[in-house]
Amino acid sequence: MRLMITKHKKILFACSAVLMLSQLLTGCSSHASVSSSTPKNVSEPIATELPSSSYAEDNSALTYDDAKELCASWLSKRSESNKSYSKYGAYYVKKSDGTFYSLLPAMKTSQTSRVLLLTDVQESNIPTISRNSNDSLIFFSTSDNLDYLMLGSVAENGYTIPISLSKYGFTAPYAYNNTKNDFVNTAFDSNTLDILYDSAISDGSSRLSNATLNGLQYDDISNLQNIVHDSSEKRGADMVATPSYIVSMNHNESAHIEYHIGTDYGEADINADYLYLVLNADWSEFMGNGDFIPQMTKVPISLSNEGYAEADISSLTPGFYAIPVSGYYSDYSNDVNNFSATLSPYVVFKVVD
Repeated sequence: MRLMITKHKKILFACSAVLMLSQLLTGCSSHASVSSSTPKNVSEPIATELPSSSYAEDNSALTYDDAKELCASWLSKRSESNKSYSKYGAYYVKKSDGTFYSLLPAMKTSQTSRVLLLTDVQESNIPTISRNSNDSLIFFSTSDNLDYLMLGSVAENGYTIPISLSKYGFTAPYAYNNTKNDFVNTAFDSNTLDILYDSAISDGSSRLSNATLNGLQYDDISNLQNIVHDSSEKRGADMVATPSYIVSMNHNESAHIEYHIGTDYGEADINADYLYLVLNADWSEFMGNGDFIPQMTKVPISLSNEGYAEADISSLTPGFYAIPVSGYYSDYSNDVNNFSATLSPYVVFKVVD
C-alpha cells in the first residue's frame, strides 16, 4: 500500500487531551513519583478538574471561586483516580484584576526528554506574568509544609515538528492520556501523521520505522547544524545509548517525511507549528546510559490570607519557565542539586516586565 498525504493543517490537541491546561497530576509511580525520602517541604499541590474544550482552547479567565471549585472537584475524585498518583497540582497566573489563568501543560518529545512541546494554540495562550502590572504566580495545596516551589528555566526556544528523530525510528510525543489517566506516548495517524490522543492511540503507531526527514536518514540528520539533542535511547545488541533529536525550523516551515508502518509506505508534509522549549539541563551518564537532568531552582513562597500560596518571582529574568509536577531527591540532603525531575511532566508560563 502506498500512501501520499499532504498535511498543511495545524496539528492540534484532540479535545479530551488538550483539556488539561495545568490541571496535571503531580506524582506517578511510573514517573519517578516522590518517594518516602522526599522532604515534606516540597510543595504538594492538588489538581483541578478538566475544563471544557472551548475553555481549553481559549484559556479563559477564571474567578477565584471557579479555581477553588475545580480544585475541590479533583479532591473529591481522588479516590476514583489512578492509584499510582499520590499528589495533584493546580498552578495559576493571578492577574492584577483578580482573574486566574491556568498554566499550560507541555508535551515532551519523550518521557526522559529535556524538550517540551506546545501547539500553536497553546503558545498563543501561555499565561504571562507581567511584573510591572503586579501579576503573580500562585498555587493551591493541602500540604502543611510549604517552603518553596521547584522551577526550571528555558535555555532555548523555537519551532519544530512533533517528532523525535531516533536511530531506531521517529517517535510521537509524550503527553497526558485521559483514558489511561497517565502520561504515555501519543501515536501517529497511519495515513496523515496527525497526532492521536487518549483512546485513539490504539488506531495509530507511536514509532515510524525506516523513516527519513527531507530525504535524510538518522546518520545524516545527526550532522545537521539545526538539531537539538533532546534525549537518548539504549537499544541493540551493544546496548549503547544513542542520542535522539528534534530539528529547529522556521515557523510553519514544511518538512517532508517518508516512513513505514510495518510494510506499508507513507509520506506526508508536516508544518513546524509546535513551539519547543529546551530546559536548562545537565547531561549525566551511568553504565553506558545517559539522561538530561533538568536544573532546578528553589523559589520561595508565602501563604496568603486568600487561600493560596504565592511564589516569589522577583529574581526571575524575563522568559519561559517550567514547573515539574513530580520529582524526587536522590538523598536526604534536601539539596536542589540532588532533585531529579527527568521523568516529570511540566506546566509552563512566561515572565515579562
